[in-house]
This record gives sequence, C-alpha cells and structure tokens, in this order.
Amino acid sequence: MISRLAFEVLFTHDLHSHFENWPKIASKIKQLTEQRRRNNEPYLVVDIGDHLDRAHFITEGSSGQANVALLNKMAYDYVTIGNNEGITLDYPQLSALYHDARFKVVVNNLFDHEGKRPDWCTPYDVKTLNGIKVGIIGTTVNFTDFYEQLGWKISDPFQAVAESVEALRKHVDFILLLSHLGLPRDQQLAEEIKGIDLILGAHTHHFLPEGLKVGNTLIHQVGRFGQYLGRVQVYLDQERHIFTCNPQVEPVDHLEPDQETLQTLGMWEVKADHYLSQPVTVLEDDLPISWDEETILGNLLAEAVSDWCQTPIALVNTGLILGPLTQGTVTLKDVHRICPHPINACRLSLSGSEILSLLSRSLEPSMLHFQIRGLGFRGKRMGMMALNGLKVHYVLSQDGTKRIVRVETPEGPIQPDHIYSVATVDMFTFGRIFPELYGKTDTEYFLPDFLRDLLIKRFQKGDLKKAGQNRWIKHPSFCKKED
Repeated sequence: MISRLAFEVLFTHDLHSHFENWPKIASKIKQLTEQRRRNNEPYLVVDIGDHLDRAHFITEGSSGQANVALLNKMAYDYVTIGNNEGITLDYPQLSALYHDARFKVVVNNLFDHEGKRPDWCTPYDVKTLNGIKVGIIGTTVNFTDFYEQLGWKISDPFQAVAESVEALRKHVDFILLLSHLGLPRDQQLAEEIKGIDLILGAHTHHFLPEGLKVGNTLIHQVGRFGQYLGRVQVYLDQERHIFTCNPQVEPVDHLEPDQETLQTLGMWEVKADHYLSQPVTVLEDDLPISWDEETILGNLLAEAVSDWCQTPIALVNTGLILGPLTQGTVTLKDVHRICPHPINACRLSLSGSEILSLLSRSLEPSMLHFQIRGLGFRGKRMGMMALNGLKVHYVLSQDGTKRIVRVETPEGPIQPDHIYSVATVDMFTFGRIFPELYGKTDTEYFLPDFLRDLLIKRFQKGDLKKAGQNRWIKHPSFCKKED
C-alpha cells in the first residue's frame, strides 16, 4: 500500500472570545502552516463557530469585528457560524459581521426573511488541494425560535447536509463537513448520510483526542476556549484511492504568544474601550450585590425583565449580576462587566402552585450555591431569586432553613390554580434547573436585547426607589411558632 499525505486541516472551534489563549493558538498555526509551505504540502485552516462571545468586552465593543480581524490575520480559509454568531448578534450586526472577511463563510441552512441565502455566505465550496477536489460544507444548529425573532430563517441541518452532499458527491474526491451541531447530532449525521469523509464538530465542547469513527466517517472535536488546536492529516492510498484521516490534538498552553496577534488585540481593546465608555446613568449611591440577600441591583434587573416582557411578575436569579456598581457615572462597560451573559428574557405562563414550588426550591442552600454551566450563563452560581410583582413572606426555622408562609401577587394572595404571566430568563427554559420553567409550549423569547440592555433601559428610566422595597419579607413573629 502506497500512501501519501494528501492535505492537512487545522481547526479551531468554540473559542468564545477567550483571547487569553488566542495568541498561543496563533503561534501554533504559524508554526504548522510555515512547515507545510516549506514542504509544499497543501493545508486548510478552518473555524467551526462560536469564535466570538459577547461576554468579552472586546467582542461586545466591536460587534464581533475584532474576531473577524483575528481570523483574517491567521489567513483562515473557511469558517461556519455557531449560535454565538447567529443569534447573539442582531440582524444588521450579523449581516455586517463578515464584510471585511478574507475567508469564505460556509453555512447551508441560513436564509434571510425572504428565504434567500445571504450574500456573505455559501452552502459549500470546492477547493483543489494537491490535485484532490475537496468539498467543504458548513452547517449550524437550528435554534428556530431565536433566528425567526431576529429576522432569519433557519432550516433543518440534516436535510441541508443531505442536499449538500448530494450536490457535491459526484464532483469531488473528499467531503469535509464543518458542523456546529454538537457531537450527538454529528454521530447521527455520520450514520444517516453516507459520503461524508470527515466531520469537524463544535457546539458541545467535546474533547476527542483520538477522534471518533462512525462508519466510514471520522469525527473530531478539541474541547473549548482555544486550549487546543485540532489537526487532521488526510492520507491517500493511491493504489486503492482510499483516504485515511489521522486526527491529532495540539496543546498550546506552553507556547509563547504571537506578538503580532497581541498587537492586534491591543488595538481592538482600545477601540472597544472607547465605544463602551459611553455613559448610561449617574448613581447617587453605591449599589452592592449579594447572591444570598436581596439587593437593589437584583430587583432592578427583575423590574427590567418585567418591563421588557410586559408582565406583572418576574423571576430572575441574582447570580446573573457579577459585581457592584459604585457611586458616580456608570458606563456601558460597567454594565457589561456586571452582566456579560448572552441571555435574553422570555415570557411564559405558570400556575400559582408552580410559582410556589419554584420559590420554595430557590431558597434551598444547594440551589443558592448551584453552579450553572452553559446555557449562556457566564457567572459562577445561581444565587437567590430576585423578584418583581411578588412579596414573599417567610420564616427562619431553627435549622437555618427558610420556609415560605405567604406570597402576594399584584392581584392579591397567590392562588394555586390561577395562571399567571411571568417573565424570566431564557436559560431556565433550556435546562431542567427549575422543572416548572422547562418545556413550556407557550414560551415567548424577546430578542435582540440582552439582560444588560434591559438593565441599561431601566437605569435610564430613573427612579430607583421602588427597587429598594423588599420583596422577601422575614417574619420573626412566626419563628416563635417554629420553636
């Protein structure tokens, strides 16, 4: 058997604007691509989405243009989009994101509101490497409700991939899929759609140092945040015309950062700082934050969510607020610092008994300290529940636990069988942290504004006195009955 290196693919995914790792990734890419050029060996450099994350102030202050500039500097060939590109930017921002891109954006299941493919992307492309025709397809996760709210249409990725493979298979020698769908769906794709040689995956942050073979398809992922650079060397058995994929992982933590990349980041940091220096409000007093006690800041966020969703009641966890605000001028950067999450508000219906159950569970120490991972959350732990439109009376038991004895709504004492319109945050509808909020068929998501945008509007509205009124009311008199 005579095999030769046909080409190599270097790839990144799910960086999430972890710019502390990017200069080291850049060093490794430069090292490897220079080696390939010296040997006259073809290669591709690709990204599989979620390169940007608006939790980082440089991305926030540049609407993602800094991320595109970094990809340009490293001469990427192809990228696809992840949900952080697709649904955390509004329609004009995403439409403008790749205006200066020097790489091709491949996405086969995204369309504008008229059903036309955007002019900044293509469903697939063909690249000839060392005489081998490689078909490159891109697809992304179909968060339909969110894309439609933003003015896009997103189609089923399985159907889109099947159509792309069908269109390419007779015209290329090798098919590479850039998939921001997550490992379980990548495995399903490999099983159901024949003809895909290599899937470079993203979204679920899996780490597959040896890759994963499903049928004749190799799947590769390398974790998250730019801790590793992925590699796949593709060899060709010339006698049998069979390709073999050799997956590799390159750690970068030990590398010296690329100085040119550091300079580029420094330039964009200055630009972002300038943009985010815009004033929001002037505070007469400090606004502290606690994840265990009621605060004005937490209540302001709950009020902001109620205002945006037009509901009399809101439930928002205080862990969403990451720090205090001090007396004086508050800027866009200050609000971004304390509320960086790419999280939206939503509205749904809850019965009185569901609200009571949720509030009771929110008081449990295990829930207060619960560490949330993913779902758009960029904080540390749950914290207590900040409220709007409710007054919760509780007693402190001898063992230190809190027990609810009465809940008042704007309509009077809460009625277990009554249905209430409630605003909360979208992450609770994605996971089963609170079963009462998961899987509701009437959930309405409110885009494009993030929670920090709502907080900014609430500050600009003024009159913070209402937020200083307690919604959690302790009754020492009840404690005697507990003794």
